[in-house]
Amino acid sequence: MAHPLFDFSHLTPSQRAQLAVDLWDSIALKHQDDLPVPSTHETEITRRHAAYLADPAAGTPWEEVKDRLLARAAAGEPTKRSVKRRRRL
Repeated sequence: MAHPLFDFSHLTPSQRAQLAVDLWDSIALKHQDDLPVPSTHETEITRRHAAYLADPAAGTPWEEVKDRLLARAAAGEPTKRSVKRRRRL
């Protein structure tokens, strides 16, 4: 960026990442109808819907997934994302 509107150099990487998330959320919440959906996302949604229609019992209900994730988080188990992040460092 040649001349950014704001100087974020004083922010930590964590604060910058949070700022990016907050900025995106502010756009997505108020303007979600204006945001394009990538064709790859549409293709994946179509694929997953077809898989569900072919075998509805093959999936796991959201409540079970949520409970499992919350239990893992409470136990301090790392996520795949945090493991990948640590490997890069």
